Amino acid sequence: MGPGKWIYTLPLRLRSLFRREHVERELDEELRCHLELEIQGNLAKGLTPELARLAAIRGTRGIEQLKEESRDTRRVNAFEDTVHDLRFGLRMLRKNPMFTLIAVLTLALGIGANTVIFSVVNQVLLHPLPYAKPESLVLVLERIPMIGGLITMPPVDVQEIQKKNRVFDSSAAYESVDMEISGESGVERVPGVRASANLFPLLGVGPVIGRTFTESEDTLAQPVAVLSFDLWQRGFGGTPDILGKTIHVDRKPYLVIGVMPRGFVFPPPVGGQSETPQLWRPMSYTQEELAGRDWYNFNLIARLKPGITLSQAATDVSTISDSMYSWMARKRADLQVSASVLPLHDRVVRNSRTLLLLLLGAIFTVLLIGCANIASLQLSRSAERRREIAVRVALGATRKRLVRLLFVENLTLSLGGGSFGLIFALWGTRAFVALLPGTVPHIGEIHADASVIAFTAILSAFTGVFFGIIPALAMVRVNVNDTLKETGRRVSASGFWKAARGVIVIAQIATALVLLMAGSLLVRSFVLLQETEPGFQPQNVLTMSVDLPKAAYVSGTQIVSFYNRLIERMSALPGVREDAAGTDIPMHESWQRIFEAEGHPLALTSNLRLIHSTAVLGSYFKTLGIPLKAGRFFGAQDGAASPPVAIISEGMARTYWPGENPIGQRMRFSATLPWMTIAGVVGDVKDEVLEEMASPHVYFPYLQFGEDGFTSSIGRSLTLIVKTTSAPKSEISGVRSQVQAIDPQQPVANVRTMDEIIRRSTLSRRFNTLMFAGFGCVALFLALAGLYGVVSHAVRQRTPEIGIRIALGAHHADVLWIVLRQGLALVIAGVGLGLAGAFAIAHLVETLLYAVKPNDPGTLIVVSVGMIAVATLACVIPALRAMRVDPAITLRHE
Repeated sequence: MGPGKWIYTLPLRLRSLFRREHVERELDEELRCHLELEIQGNLAKGLTPELARLAAIRGTRGIEQLKEESRDTRRVNAFEDTVHDLRFGLRMLRKNPMFTLIAVLTLALGIGANTVIFSVVNQVLLHPLPYAKPESLVLVLERIPMIGGLITMPPVDVQEIQKKNRVFDSSAAYESVDMEISGESGVERVPGVRASANLFPLLGVGPVIGRTFTESEDTLAQPVAVLSFDLWQRGFGGTPDILGKTIHVDRKPYLVIGVMPRGFVFPPPVGGQSETPQLWRPMSYTQEELAGRDWYNFNLIARLKPGITLSQAATDVSTISDSMYSWMARKRADLQVSASVLPLHDRVVRNSRTLLLLLLGAIFTVLLIGCANIASLQLSRSAERRREIAVRVALGATRKRLVRLLFVENLTLSLGGGSFGLIFALWGTRAFVALLPGTVPHIGEIHADASVIAFTAILSAFTGVFFGIIPALAMVRVNVNDTLKETGRRVSASGFWKAARGVIVIAQIATALVLLMAGSLLVRSFVLLQETEPGFQPQNVLTMSVDLPKAAYVSGTQIVSFYNRLIERMSALPGVREDAAGTDIPMHESWQRIFEAEGHPLALTSNLRLIHSTAVLGSYFKTLGIPLKAGRFFGAQDGAASPPVAIISEGMARTYWPGENPIGQRMRFSATLPWMTIAGVVGDVKDEVLEEMASPHVYFPYLQFGEDGFTSSIGRSLTLIVKTTSAPKSEISGVRSQVQAIDPQQPVANVRTMDEIIRRSTLSRRFNTLMFAGFGCVALFLALAGLYGVVSHAVRQRTPEIGIRIALGAHHADVLWIVLRQGLALVIAGVGLGLAGAFAIAHLVETLLYAVKPNDPGTLIVVSVGMIAVATLACVIPALRAMRVDPAITLRHE
């Protein structure tokens, strides 16, 4: 059909659709006029009025036929038929309110839950980062084989890669640091960023007011700062005259030159970091940072040149890295440093991708089980509607027309469930986000947008097709002659009906078993994790961090004096039993260093190792309840002028001095530092998370840190540890008052109990366990409901047979076994298929487990046996009803 004809026909079709009554009136008038003309012509031929009218009607081949032909030429019948089907479907649903209510609620919960999780997946995994052309942004990180994993870089490496690379359009360095800020609301420590001046142009994001810092301000270390929108509103009241105002950052005056837009976050929460940066200031490397490769604290972000692939960038950067560290590769292969290039988005979501996709897959599986239940109910209804379908076929309805009728009805049902599901999702998303662990990025940005609504609509349509296809196929296979011959209760289900319902139940049980298996493995894993000993006693222990600014504390003497006075003052508090401080605490990221054991050359790979190290002050081990295994704790004799000493962990002693007594042995961190004599051995403690093995650890007195150590960022920032006689949080104000009694401007941060620290470290696993265990239980309930429905329907269908068997002498046990046998056959088939599925996807949940194998035989056996036992109970109720069949009533009815 040419475009000219469409221009003519399209308005006519639209008119036929939306002004149908008017078009029909016009058609009636046109045919009436045509008929009158024919009658007049016949009268002119000499026919009587009656014969003239009869001849005219015969000549038109029938008025109604002409009307139908005219309607067909409009090509709007399909739409009109669909509207009729929709009205009929709504009437059928209204006639079965209980079925409609159950189906709509099942779909609403299933679709709503899928929409909630898709909202998270959409924001976290699918949405691009809020920067200009985010697909070309990459991070450059380094890797040392002995350490494993990716690490940040020292400034000299950053500058070398920036200078020599041929693949980046631009690049910028940044370092995340906590900063002390004095604002209108007082003094507080906030997360901040030191950044190169070209960071913001690289990201393509400008300030909402003011400007960002320039290259000269970065090079000359000018004291300028850019605030986050949140800090501007919260700390300075959102006043527009913030530009040009002086604030104090780490006790130094800084000029506010700009405010970033609302919602701007950089760096993004890479690796589960949940704190949002509040302030940016120029990088301005210090001479100390540029002097060597000891400051592995800096990140490099870059934008790829057009046409440059990720592999090309990785090759270019690796070549630069190899040339920088060729001297190290010659000495030790496991110390060779290599550089890696990773997409920024992948780096941000790497810790959340697997979990979110598994959650989406699990809840989608639950929805499929719910749809299978609806399909089973539809099959039951279709058996009752076989006579209706047979009559329609006998009157000329085609199978295509019947399938369309049934699919319109099912889509009406699914779209209704989807509409309520979307309403549920809009509320449920907030509740679900509140449950998410803080390691999931962009939590605050999760919301329902157009893509979420589109997902809900597509999912609703899919479910309508999914649960409607088998009932539709069953209904169009009806045998017209046999069905119309049957009467009342004699209408029996065909073999296809029975087989279809059996297949549905088997699939439900199999998928429920897979979800239950995953949930059971996670529950067992979490229980084992909770039973893991952290290596210390967290009860009644309060911690908080203090970071002394360089502007106020210039020398090591000032820093040591502050912390010594603070330890003495905290000891005097009435609710404090023990107190101490350290550069880090258990269950927290600690400082890692390479050490050398005396008597072995540095080049020998067997004695050069990376270990965790902590400088401690006060009764560190007693406060945390870390047991002494050999030797002694640090004492008053281990001061700055005393011979250097160290205490090592039991695991370190076992690994590096096997079969020897480490007490009295000597070790050091580098050739420029003195040897330390090992004075004691303490128990192993978990350094970061409970599920990881305790790493080798060395402790040394804080007073022996040395001037360079005291004035370093590590030596300035200590964590206070207080063992209390009562609830730890009751001592927060007391400890804070002692800090401010020494320095009224000094804030404390990260106030937490050790119990909270341990609990937070298990939040992700707790969430995983609750989600998958909950999904498994819901899937089990739905599968059992489906099994119960199938067995109950079978009992109703076989009631006459059972009545006859009882009349002929069958015992109640025989009847019970007849019913149970049918249900158990489905259960065993489903369990077998589910076990195969559990083995097939075991590797998907392996990363979520702790101390449990994904194909753990004990769990497989317990879950399988439990599934069979519970499913048997679901079959018992219909079986008991079958045992109570009265043969006299049954035979009389027959």
